[in-house]
Amino acid sequence: MKYLFALLVLVAQAFAVENRIEIIIVTPPEILLSPGQKQQMHAYGYYSDGTVTDLTSQVTWSSIESTVAIVSKTGLVTMKSAGSALIKATYTGYKGYGTVWNKFTPFIRVKPSTASFGKIQHIVFIMKENRSFDSYFGTFPGANGATTATISTGKVVTLGHLPDPPKHDMGHEWTDNHGNIDGGRMDRFDLELTCSVNNDNQCLTQSYQADIPNYWSYAQTYSLADAAFSSVSSGSYPAHLAMVSGSEQSVLDNPRSTQPAQWGCDAIAGTQVPYMLANETVGS
Repeated sequence: MKYLFALLVLVAQAFAVENRIEIIIVTPPEILLSPGQKQQMHAYGYYSDGTVTDLTSQVTWSSIESTVAIVSKTGLVTMKSAGSALIKATYTGYKGYGTVWNKFTPFIRVKPSTASFGKIQHIVFIMKENRSFDSYFGTFPGANGATTATISTGKVVTLGHLPDPPKHDMGHEWTDNHGNIDGGRMDRFDLELTCSVNNDNQCLTQSYQADIPNYWSYAQTYSLADAAFSSVSSGSYPAHLAMVSGSEQSVLDNPRSTQPAQWGCDAIAGTQVPYMLANETVGS
């Protein structure tokens, strides 16, 4: 009998792992509203086995900036004033974020140069994961970089020195990015998953020239794009797709599976990835 009990426990554990919730995705992820306008938002739970559940009526909705926008218990957002507001959906400890704006930040337009550099012989692509511009070039002379950051309390802190290799991983997926950005305020990085272990605040650190001399040499010799950003605020996988195909293919985040680290062509059968359908619902 004890063996049967042990088997039942193992089956129950396997079932629990297979169906664990991974992320909460709020749609539309970004909304443009004028004061007085309303928009219904939805929340979807994405599970490790690839199933998607509409949790709109089950999550707890709240607005991080209630003076800018408010949200009802059912996810109906009302824009109150100019600015941006982070809308949060919470479910059994998991959080998802959407953002409402009354005005998007315009693209920075740069006039084309009239200088001639002759025939281009080589174009080299270097793709790095889980690093921001300020992580590598925040202290680069003349660049639009940062050496300080505002955290969720409003306090301004000086960016520390990033250890190489980092002491621990930091949150760098769909939910982390949308929460960190906070409608353009960039002030919630300290609330990121595993941002700080033993108060090291590692997500608010950066490398110096002595740490990455080759990268600084490239920047000094060639060009440094200090106002270029990823096309999707998420993890590595959508960025990989954009790198090889020119688009993230509506993929929202990294693949999920019953086993860890299952990516792309070498993933086990049954591995799924969340993506956005044309009607702004979440698919798998």
